[in-house]
Amino acid sequence: MNYDMGTGTLIRQKDAFMFLDGTQDKKTRGLTSAVLTTLWHKAHAGSKPSGDFDLLYLTELLAEFFAKQDLIARVLDGTYQSWPV
Repeated sequence: MNYDMGTGTLIRQKDAFMFLDGTQDKKTRGLTSAVLTTLWHKAHAGSKPSGDFDLLYLTELLAEFFAKQDLIARVLDGTYQSWPV
């Protein structure tokens, strides 16, 4: 197994945190922030991605997903069916 650290960097970090600051819904902002904080700490502790990682793109995706609180509730209670038609 290869345990070498990646050499990638987190790109568009400032843009990601500015986007997050502009997120109005407190739950969406909190959930997205929790993931980004974990990722940021992990990357700055030496566990870097193998290539450049667009933090703004991830932030926008997370915010879009976390805004769907009814979907999250179904996932957590086990009633979510993946790939709904």
